[in-house]
Amino acid sequence: VLEWVFRRCGDTAEAEETAIGHVPKPEHLNTEGLSIDAGALERILTVDAELMRNQLPQAEEFLARFGDDLPSQITEQLEALKQRLG
Repeated sequence: VLEWVFRRCGDTAEAEETAIGHVPKPEHLNTEGLSIDAGALERILTVDAELMRNQLPQAEEFLARFGDDLPSQITEQLEALKQRLG
């Protein structure tokens, strides 16, 4: 994955835009030496929006523990994620 990140920074690797950000396209990851089939790699790189929506209440509950100490940027990012997930 790190190789992909560096190639992405150099505009030589593509990504899929998802609700949580950009993820690698399977064909842009170097899997040499790994025992992983194409189907498993595809599943790993898939973002399940419904599953993410279902996990939002747990994230909110966790972040609420920080009260006023939670940086506003984190709350803003969580709200933006909710919007992207629909």
